[in-house]
Amino acid sequence: MSTIFNSDFSQSNSKLQGYIHEDVGKLSYLTKLWVTSNNLTGKLPLEYAQLTNLESFGVGGNYLSGSIDPFIAKWVNLTYLNSSLQRNLGRKDFNIKEKAGGPHTPLVENFTAINVHDNLLEIGLFWAGKGSLFNPPNFNGPIISAISVKPEFRVGGLSSANIAVITVAAIFIPLLLLIFMWRMGWLGHKEFQETLELRGKTYTAKQVIDATRNFSHKLEIGKGRFGIVYKAELPDQTVAVKRLSSQSKQVIDQIGREVYTLKTVKHQNLLEFLDVYTKKDLHMLIYEYMEHRSLAYALFDSNSNLELNWDTRFNICLGIARGLKYLHEDSRLKIIHRNIKPSNILLDGELNAKVSDFGLAKLYEGENLNVACVLHSKGKLVNLIDEKLQTYDRKQALDVLNIAILCIDRSPTLRPTMSEVVSVLEGNKIEELSKVATSST
Repeated sequence: MSTIFNSDFSQSNSKLQGYIHEDVGKLSYLTKLWVTSNNLTGKLPLEYAQLTNLESFGVGGNYLSGSIDPFIAKWVNLTYLNSSLQRNLGRKDFNIKEKAGGPHTPLVENFTAINVHDNLLEIGLFWAGKGSLFNPPNFNGPIISAISVKPEFRVGGLSSANIAVITVAAIFIPLLLLIFMWRMGWLGHKEFQETLELRGKTYTAKQVIDATRNFSHKLEIGKGRFGIVYKAELPDQTVAVKRLSSQSKQVIDQIGREVYTLKTVKHQNLLEFLDVYTKKDLHMLIYEYMEHRSLAYALFDSNSNLELNWDTRFNICLGIARGLKYLHEDSRLKIIHRNIKPSNILLDGELNAKVSDFGLAKLYEGENLNVACVLHSKGKLVNLIDEKLQTYDRKQALDVLNIAILCIDRSPTLRPTMSEVVSVLEGNKIEELSKVATSST
């Protein structure tokens, strides 16, 4: 019994899809494998190199990838090829005999190079006309005598105009880049890269300056004889930045001696000092931010919409007294403020009073308090009570004013301690002070 094998496998335009199965490579008797115009994908399996009897192979019109080169050397009987795996073809199904007109006739063909990668020209030749009538193995295919490559672009140096354009671009592009980097703050101001510690967070001086919008007047929240205070909105917190005027040499000289004092004094009724930055042309003191600014702003500025009733004002007085008590008696570094006034009393979001500028107290001069003293001597302290207050405790208000007068007595020996002041404000009778003042009505 003999076995009959079909050596022709043709399935063009058959809607085949998926990978070409590797088992086909085991059909070594195949002479024709033709599966063009389908939806096949992937690479040719290595097993296809075993199809040594192939005379006709076609897989064009699919979505195959890879190269057919490894298989060509094995398919010694191949006479016809249709493969989209080949690179860009200059000629397809080229009939040399027809073009040349006979043997021993030179034939010249011109092609445009399109396989150029990284300045490397790739040329591939494949001769599928094997198996001629007499099949002389040494004479299969044509003889390629020469390959010549000619550029289609002008070879030579650049024109004068091109050189001029390149020169100008080489000069101005880096210059423009440097200007852009400088405007963005990436160059210069190296001193502004010094870091500041603000409540456990680290920022550069430039970040703080940027948070004030370069000290914009729109973020100005206070002004004094030594400088202007700005609101600075940093990524994680908001702080107040006092920029000292460059003319305040006495303040600048004093800063170095006062910074340690400012950082070590901590109390709920004292403005928290965070850090200092001082260089040749810029001097900044950085504090916690107070939402309601100063007592002076709350009481006297027409832009303020705060209405401070008597209870709130009394609590503010008590907070001031507690802050001064800490400075005078409880702090390791006994500090005398010397310049208590509404603009130096700041109010937080809950209207708690915080004494500020105590670190620079030595630099201030005393205010003229003659008006209050004259009214006290005439028994008219009641005239000092704010007319805006519609309701208040008259006796309590006069007690507070009497305590204030005692605190500014010309004789230090007649002034009460801040402990005594706090005690009275917390509910003890004013007569219990060690220094008794005559009650005014």
